[in-house]
Amino acid sequence: AFKPYGSPPRFDLDEYKDSFELWHQQWKIFLALSTIDSVLEDDERPAYKTNILLSCLSKETLQAVMSMGLTDAQMGDHEVVIQKLRERCNAGRNRNVWRQQFALSKQRANEAADNWLCDLRDLARKCEFATDCCANCQPTRILGQVVYGVYDDEIRRKLLERGATLTLDQAIDILRVAEAASQQATNLKTGDAAAI
Repeated sequence: AFKPYGSPPRFDLDEYKDSFELWHQQWKIFLALSTIDSVLEDDERPAYKTNILLSCLSKETLQAVMSMGLTDAQMGDHEVVIQKLRERCNAGRNRNVWRQQFALSKQRANEAADNWLCDLRDLARKCEFATDCCANCQPTRILGQVVYGVYDDEIRRKLLERGATLTLDQAIDILRVAEAASQQATNLKTGDAAAI
């Protein structure tokens, strides 16, 4: 009997309600690594994928799926089930609400630049900026938010000094260098030479 490589990612509606795409990416990676598409016959794959998907749902999530009013054919199609889960996770979510959260996002005191940037990128993805104009819209918005929301005023001045030529990559480099320099200065001041 066929046994896929690895374990499918567990899914719970409450746990992934704000990060469905993260789980979905894990699911796609599992499918790619599992060799299901190369080992099983074409006619066996859909039912196998659906059963694996349903088996990785939490009890509460499986109950929710079974209560969605899906036909037997829909219930037997893992892509339909995934789409219904996506819709359920996004129910009540509104990109305008995400955009408000994005616009208010500021780096907290002592928050690592990379952690803040990860949060900003996640919010930007939920904001769907690319649907407004083009692929350049999201990096431009993130750059603007970095300049606005960076905690340290001295770093903000450095970013603003670059003017219109500042790119997101340059801004990230400036944040990282400033953070590293600040940490090194603290280590020198406290005599922690090993951490330098």
